[in-house]
Amino acid sequence: MDIPSNVEKFVQVSYISQNWPVQHVAASQDGMYLAIAGLHGLILYDIRLKRWRVFGDVTQEQRIQCKGLLWLGKIVVICNYVDSSNT
Repeated sequence: MDIPSNVEKFVQVSYISQNWPVQHVAASQDGMYLAIAGLHGLILYDIRLKRWRVFGDVTQEQRIQCKGLLWLGKIVVICNYVDSSNT
């Protein structure tokens, strides 16, 4: 995958540094998208456009504890763990 260096640095700072280590990576069936889940959160990469899609709300992103990840067509399915002691 050809990721420009400035995008790679952006992802390391805004996502990877907050959510290391990477837990799951899944490619869409057509190979056009990647979904990457770290310790918390989820980030999507459009290979054709070479663009990352991230959550706008970091609080929501930090609630995601991905335990499984897959694509159904253009839909990302996440198996999310919810800590019931915090509810």
